[in-house]
Amino acid sequence: MQGAAEQLPFAADRFDLVFCDYGGLSWAPPHLAVPEAARVLRRGGRLVFNVASPWFEACYDEAADRVTTTLHQDYFGLDTIAEGQGAVSCQRTYGGWITVLCGAGLVVDDLIEPRPEPGTVNGYNQTHPPDWASRRPAEMLWVTHKP
Repeated sequence: MQGAAEQLPFAADRFDLVFCDYGGLSWAPPHLAVPEAARVLRRGGRLVFNVASPWFEACYDEAADRVTTTLHQDYFGLDTIAEGQGAVSCQRTYGGWITVLCGAGLVVDDLIEPRPEPGTVNGYNQTHPPDWASRRPAEMLWVTHKP
């Protein structure tokens, strides 16, 4: 089945797990997509998703088409990010994600920030220096559940 993250084509309380790896929660407005994910979860069900870290987005240099060690965007101004060819991704600060998740009735169980070993090239996107993600979070994995 295919559908928009903001309006899932499923009945309420249907799933034990909603998992999203750089998918709907990266491209759909979180204030619309997260409540939809919560709606289709059964009690005790989990929403687990991976998105870019707000630090990654704040350090992204559009002109160079890579992440650098310099802040290029206002951390508190992160919202929608033009990705080219008319695509837009959505981002929140850490506090913004917590507000959206809790507002949808979910409980945050964990926030995992994968950290590659020093000297390891980031596999997510081009960075400068190449091991940028060993010193700063490039992505975050949220683990939540519906009580």
